[in-house]
Amino acid sequence: SGGNLYSPGEGDCETVWMGFPDDSSFIVSGMMPGQVMFTFNPYTDGKQVVRITYEGNDLLYDGLNVEPGQVVEGVQIVIGDAKFDKQDDATLRAHCTNNLKQMGLVFKMFINEEKTQTFPVLSSEPGQLMFSAEAKAFIQNGIVPEFITDTRIFVCPATEEAARLDTPEVRANPKLLVSDHSYVYLGYAVTNDAEVKAFADAYRAQMAKGSPPLDDLPVAEGMQGSGGGNTLYRLRGGVERKIAKNANDDAEAASLAAQIPVLIERLGHHETEGGNVLYLDGTVRWVSPGVWPMTTATTESVQIMSGY
Repeated sequence: SGGNLYSPGEGDCETVWMGFPDDSSFIVSGMMPGQVMFTFNPYTDGKQVVRITYEGNDLLYDGLNVEPGQVVEGVQIVIGDAKFDKQDDATLRAHCTNNLKQMGLVFKMFINEEKTQTFPVLSSEPGQLMFSAEAKAFIQNGIVPEFITDTRIFVCPATEEAARLDTPEVRANPKLLVSDHSYVYLGYAVTNDAEVKAFADAYRAQMAKGSPPLDDLPVAEGMQGSGGGNTLYRLRGGVERKIAKNANDDAEAASLAAQIPVLIERLGHHETEGGNVLYLDGTVRWVSPGVWPMTTATTESVQIMSGY
């Protein structure tokens, strides 16, 4: 990891924030307080960051809770070949988990900049169950590159698509990776199979009109909206209180936020059956087949929307 290969001060951090005292460590300062995820992209083809360590912790997967005014010093970057060992399913799952953790922080920053605190709008491309990569999509802030500069986090490293990450085509246009090939984004608050089915029907009806759903959606008679009600609510800060029986009950709201999926990994990527799910509260959990949202019914609803 010699300094002659990797350009100090370049990347997501401005030069004044990042310093390189030697060839294998850096110092970061000037960060906003709170949870921070660290990434570092080598400027050499075929290489990637394997670990970013600080005081025995792997910041690549766990991040760091930064205090006001804190300077993080002595961070070490471990760089290796970009090819993953396909037999090491645990490593691939860990990298996949890290992708979703980073996305959780992106969503948190995004809604803090939105007056309505709504999550990004779905893509206008029919069947593309991911938020729009367009700048200023439907009057919302752009998300790439405004909030996401490394679009490789859209790709589960266990997929065949991971082989495209360092191709000239992708380097020239990183937005090519913004898709639902690895992870599915619905953009609405759902908590079970019936609500996903209701959303699938509403999604197809709205896309038939030529644009993605932008507002809260009423559901047809006999269908279940968010939390079993008669409305499908767009994901936004505090949406869990809209569907709680008691909006002032913090415990109930926290429980619901831990049940509402934001990104759902498609099944079939890993040797271990199941997939990672990012929830509204920012947690990422591994979910086995048969446990919602990795159920047959929800998977079929997603397939119907994807094939629209």
